[in-house]
Amino acid sequence: MDFAHRALAQFGELSQGKNTLDRTAFVEHMEKAWKKTHLVPTVSEDELALDFSAMFDAYDTDGNGEVNFVEFLNGLVLVSDSSLKEKAQFIFNSWDHDKDGYLTINEIREAYGKALEGAWRVLDNKLAKDLGANKWNWNGILFSLTQALISAVAHDKDVIEVHVDALMELLDDNKDGRISLEEWLRHSADIPIFKHLGVDEIHHSGVSIVSRCHCKLGEGPHWDDKRGILFFVDILDQKFFSYNPSTRLTQVHSSTLSYPSCIVPCKENNDEFLLTTQKGLAWFNVKEINSEIWIERTKFEDKAENRFNDGKVDLAGRLWAGTMAIDGKRQDGSLYTIEPDGTFQTRRTNVGISNGLCWSPDQKVMYFIDSPLKKVVAFDYDQATGNITNERDVVVFPQDQEPVPDGMTIDTEGMLWIAIWGGARVVRYDPSSGSELTSIPIPAQNVTSCCWGGAELDVLYVTSARCDTDTKKYPAAGCLFAVRNTGAKGFPMNSFSRK
Repeated sequence: MDFAHRALAQFGELSQGKNTLDRTAFVEHMEKAWKKTHLVPTVSEDELALDFSAMFDAYDTDGNGEVNFVEFLNGLVLVSDSSLKEKAQFIFNSWDHDKDGYLTINEIREAYGKALEGAWRVLDNKLAKDLGANKWNWNGILFSLTQALISAVAHDKDVIEVHVDALMELLDDNKDGRISLEEWLRHSADIPIFKHLGVDEIHHSGVSIVSRCHCKLGEGPHWDDKRGILFFVDILDQKFFSYNPSTRLTQVHSSTLSYPSCIVPCKENNDEFLLTTQKGLAWFNVKEINSEIWIERTKFEDKAENRFNDGKVDLAGRLWAGTMAIDGKRQDGSLYTIEPDGTFQTRRTNVGISNGLCWSPDQKVMYFIDSPLKKVVAFDYDQATGNITNERDVVVFPQDQEPVPDGMTIDTEGMLWIAIWGGARVVRYDPSSGSELTSIPIPAQNVTSCCWGGAELDVLYVTSARCDTDTKKYPAAGCLFAVRNTGAKGFPMNSFSRK
């Protein structure tokens, strides 16, 4: 039995003949399967349930709380350990109807067309029964399912023709009117279809979707080097996430705290995280699922229409966190430092939208972004005291253009990596000259922040927002992205002590 047959059989068992499966059935089945292969328990049942619940969220790409067979098959194919070559061959074989080892323009046209002609009909309740009675042609079913995977790029017949012509032009090296498997695999990284599947290694630019979280306002990425997990928040949806690249799963944690904007792991307790919110600084315990306000924001400032925004911990262990007006229309915020004992100082006032923060490799310079001012400023920085002096502009953006700088990080060469809100890109700048070095397109209009992660700290994780976005043009808006092969590396991020 091949991969797709096994997938169908597994889906039928999970859904019990229904078109979709729910979270409870999915988690229960996966727990049973896991226990059969792990005779000696290594994690608790609560942890198992959380892991498989996160897996369900990863499979549920449209976020409707149910997983249909197309999503199930898509998830199995794309989170499998198979290589891009194997995944490309899987698609090629399903399209090659006459099994002659070539794809013709008619086969490709039919592949796209099937997506419009009801590929989803194979999810009918009769599927499992009819397949068992040999009433269905399996190749036709697999073919239709494959088309459903690419339905996002097939909207009408005109679009189909454009894609078909472009694909033939791209892949037909011999110009003989057909595509061989060798040609298909040779250009697999260029095939537009794969760009809608979120496969990590397919993009020449090294950009991939790693979590389809579709955040309203994704922000505050923090790589926990000790656990190998990335944490980030959705400010508007009152959630924070943990993404594990080793399992490719994302766990979601809901909070009652309004506007959670920055997340930092607690140094002493893996279950606790410090969050900046509208009400102030709060400790959140993921095991007990509760939160407590540590320092009310009113102790910092008496401005009811403000909230905290971006924040980061320096090497000395102090948290830098800035505030902003909720509507983002006034220079009414400030930048603060908070020590583990709760003492704090105001470092800067008259801030519009407090955003990117980072420090030079030698810890002598601090960089800061106040987004409405459209520039990056540098300060002489005293690590022992946190004092910042000698403010100067290092990167200045055009005032007459809409995109603005948002979150920021730095690499080991001292170059700045800046997320561009409204600009659909991350840009590397040299702070010594202010010049742009590299611009990396991101398939999201509003790119919010970035940080280094991965075992070698050479993966740039990028958050984005779905709000204020043309989602037809940017369907991946709000997702978490990973940028690889930049040639740069970053520094470990710092946790915060709870005293």
